[in-house]
Amino acid sequence: MAVALFGKKYRAPWFFWFLIGYGVLWAVNYPEGTVFGCALIIYLIWKKDEFLARNSEQDGAGNAATLHA
Repeated sequence: MAVALFGKKYRAPWFFWFLIGYGVLWAVNYPEGTVFGCALIIYLIWKKDEFLARNSEQDGAGNAATLHA
């Protein structure tokens, strides 16, 4: 999970929503979980464009200028 979270630039949208739910559940576990859960949620919101961007926007697929260049 750490490789998918930190290593790749494109991540599936379902992974974003799964981790938001996971972070909320983790944040309920006071006090350690609150720190890690909130940190995870803040990180996810900060990087949400990498999760919710369409695949064609990430690698240029579908862009005729990129394909023929």
